[in-house]
Amino acid sequence: MKIKLPLFLMTLLTILFVISCEDDEAPTAPVIDHLAPLVEWIAPVNGDDLSGVIDIVFTASDEGGIERTQVYLNGFPPDDFQTSASDDTLYTLEWNTRDYDDDVYILEARAWDEAGNLGISPSLLVNVKNETDPPPEDRIPPYVWWIAPEPGSTLSDTANLQIGFYDENVVDSVSLLKNGVLVSTIAASGESLDYLWDTRTDSDGVYIWEAHVWDEAGNMGVSPSLLLRVKNNLDPPPDDRTPPMVVWLSPEPGSEVSGEVELSFQVMDDVGLDSVNVYLNGQELHKLTDIEEFSEVNIIWITSDYTDGNYIIEVRAWDSSGNIGIGVGVVLTVRNNVPRVIWVPDDYRTIQDAINASEDGDTVRVKPGTYYEMIYFWDKNVWLESEKGPETTIIDVRDHTWGLKFEGGQDTTAGVRGFTIQNSPFLAIYCATVSSPKIVNNIFYNSGQSALRNFINRSVIRNNIFSTSRQGAELNISFGEFDNNIVIHCERFAVWNSYFDENPIVPDFNLIWDYNERTNDPPIRFGVHNIFDIQPRFVLGSYVLSDDSPCIDSGRPDLRDLEGSRSDIGVYGGPYAYPIR
Repeated sequence: MKIKLPLFLMTLLTILFVISCEDDEAPTAPVIDHLAPLVEWIAPVNGDDLSGVIDIVFTASDEGGIERTQVYLNGFPPDDFQTSASDDTLYTLEWNTRDYDDDVYILEARAWDEAGNLGISPSLLVNVKNETDPPPEDRIPPYVWWIAPEPGSTLSDTANLQIGFYDENVVDSVSLLKNGVLVSTIAASGESLDYLWDTRTDSDGVYIWEAHVWDEAGNMGVSPSLLLRVKNNLDPPPDDRTPPMVVWLSPEPGSEVSGEVELSFQVMDDVGLDSVNVYLNGQELHKLTDIEEFSEVNIIWITSDYTDGNYIIEVRAWDSSGNIGIGVGVVLTVRNNVPRVIWVPDDYRTIQDAINASEDGDTVRVKPGTYYEMIYFWDKNVWLESEKGPETTIIDVRDHTWGLKFEGGQDTTAGVRGFTIQNSPFLAIYCATVSSPKIVNNIFYNSGQSALRNFINRSVIRNNIFSTSRQGAELNISFGEFDNNIVIHCERFAVWNSYFDENPIVPDFNLIWDYNERTNDPPIRFGVHNIFDIQPRFVLGSYVLSDDSPCIDSGRPDLRDLEGSRSDIGVYGGPYAYPIR
């Protein structure tokens, strides 16, 4: 049942309640903290490369105070990421990045206040990089060469075979093959290896040795073939049935060739050679007679007389008993119609402009004149030659440091022929690592440091004159050829070995005169056919040999002058010479 109060009584009660409330303080609602801490990075900065132990530094601030902080790595808090407070707002930790793989990581700093609000820094992208960049994949095979014995040597009893090798990384092993059959595989150490061959276990005759050298990346370098004769029995066999041995040297089988190509091979017989024929697609290309028991033969093949295509070169040798030895057929591809002849100054004003416009296989041909230039061959296999020869075509380098520079990995299809290169303040010509041009029939005059610097390559340097320089020629781990040159008027060394060990190259058939020292230490190994300390004797006012010059007919016997006689030493000798004016 509801009780209904009179109106006056309800009014009285309301007044009493209001008076009662006015006597007490009004209640205050609590303030709730909804603001997250402010977290900002000091170090590292976005995109940093990090290594070793690094400091992670950040600030975290909040009006109500920071309860704890944590740094996250790729979204997770590592156990060892314990921060410490340096003051009210600065926090640090040390991160040993060596405990983590090299990779890209995301860093975040987080802070909680006493009310449980979470503040998160911007994300940082950092790169842990403790290991150096791995070397590029090694695809370069070791260089391999024979130190001893000399090709064509006659051996008896126990003979020492010595192989030299070089690789930018580590050489692993050396395998020796005799007549194509594996004889021994030996772990390699240092830069050479000796192998004792008991020749008495083999019959008398001619043998072909090869050395195969592997580096740790699995690349194999192959030595030139080495022809050797074994002779332990003084009495010759009553019936000679052993054919001559033929070894191909260059060009490499399968190569593309153009222009004038030098074909090189060795031939040897244990009794005596009667004749050697070179066949081109079964047709006789060249014939040699009256040659020694061991001969290295070089002939010039003018490929421009033939259409482009594949050709088989075969060498056959007969001994005095009528036995025939046949070398392995070598396939070469002639490509003459693609390369161009670019004329200077007709097509391009300067030699460098012509080189810049050239492509592999092109010939840059220069008309007579003096060209004040420094010439850089980039990575192009370009043949640079003068039209009329070094008497009338001069490259003057007086305003530049270098003269001509090869450092793009050229082979011997690139080269320089027929210039006088003079007045270089430093080097007249530089052939850098693995760049192996052919440098023939040039005059190098008045070079400040060296006329030539040759570095780890197979350059052919032939029939040049190096005159008036501090060093005539500077060689460093050279595997090519240095022959038929005249080196004169050297302030210091005639031929300088800039390698700390014995150099594989053996200069031979050169004339060297008027120098302070012949070579330095360790010395260059000179061949037995060099002419030392005798004047070359020129016609007055020129580099033409006088009639009584010791250089006449003293060059390599397998090379011929323009008139067909044995090559002279000097700039007017050999198959690339210009006619004497």
